Amino acid sequence: MQSNEKEARAVSASPGQTHIKSVAHALDGVRPNSIPLEMRERDQWVLFCWEAEDRHREDKVLLPKATKAPYRVGSNGKRLASTTNPSTWSSYEAALADKTALHAACHIGVYGIGYVFTADDPYLGGDLDDCVEGATVHPDAQAVIDKLGGYAELSPTTDGVKVIVRASLNGFPRHKTPKTPWGGVFEVYDQGRFFTITGHALTECNEIPDRQAEVEEVLGQMFPPEPEQNPRTAPSPAQAVNLSDQDLLGHAFANPVNGADIERLWNGDSSRYASPSEADCALANHLLYMTGGDEARADALFRQSGLMRRNGTATTTAPRRSRRRASGCALTHGLGSLSGQSRPRPAPRPSTSSEVGLSPTPSSLPQISRRPSSWLTT
Repeated sequence: MQSNEKEARAVSASPGQTHIKSVAHALDGVRPNSIPLEMRERDQWVLFCWEAEDRHREDKVLLPKATKAPYRVGSNGKRLASTTNPSTWSSYEAALADKTALHAACHIGVYGIGYVFTADDPYLGGDLDDCVEGATVHPDAQAVIDKLGGYAELSPTTDGVKVIVRASLNGFPRHKTPKTPWGGVFEVYDQGRFFTITGHALTECNEIPDRQAEVEEVLGQMFPPEPEQNPRTAPSPAQAVNLSDQDLLGHAFANPVNGADIERLWNGDSSRYASPSEADCALANHLLYMTGGDEARADALFRQSGLMRRNGTATTTAPRRSRRRASGCALTHGLGSLSGQSRPRPAPRPSTSSEVGLSPTPSSLPQISRRPSSWLTT
């Protein structure tokens, strides 16, 4: 036996722990009498071979990974089987005989036999990888094996355990997790996959038990709910600002940080922005911040601004334009979207024909007195 080959191990179990001792290499034979008869009676068997799967990443070349591929019985290990096509499966007797014959002919590629899970059979399989070390199954993995309580056997690599029970995933969407207490991978399937079968059973199992409740408990433990990656913060409620519009704007214009910019925007001057849309967005953000997130009040103030009448925009377009501009900026402050729900809107200010098509002038806007303050810093 080569030094790099793993040994198969016969298993004897005691409560809470499984002890394993070395026997013949798993490649040399399957233990048919240990496999439950009800599985052997189903024509859902394939051969499997080890194959090297090339793996690449942009930054490095990874070593090939050994994978198990299903092959059709009678194809001399040359035709793949499908886990969803019953015509590519065979009886247990045919699979075992073909595997034995191929080994006798030194067809080293064929390694063993496998059972295909389907929607029409009552079985579910759990695969606990890397849970056997030395002569012992990891206690946390053993707890899962004991909880499932079905037919359990050693995997071909001798460092994992497979468990088969009567149960269903019932639409459970997750099948694989590397986050296990023993540090290996845990997988579970009820259809569309095959399990390698060795017959190196941990305990005697003449009849596979129904363990639906236990499976659901294990799924809850092994696949806890995943936290939401980017939880959405609920929009902050509007905070009342107990100032009149004139006082509110007066404080804003007097702010040493950005008061001059707010005043220019209020008067309709967008010359410092790359586009009129960006100027609208900037003023909408300022107004939302100034009003404590009060969308209706910010909307009403925007309609009184010089930007609302810029470039001949009639005041009758105020509701649509104001809410559209402010809605696109509201998320900056976590205030939600202005278009999320309808709010009462003040009636548009009457406009005259002389106002349409004219740039606003300070005399056509509300006169605001500047009041120094440092509370506004956007």
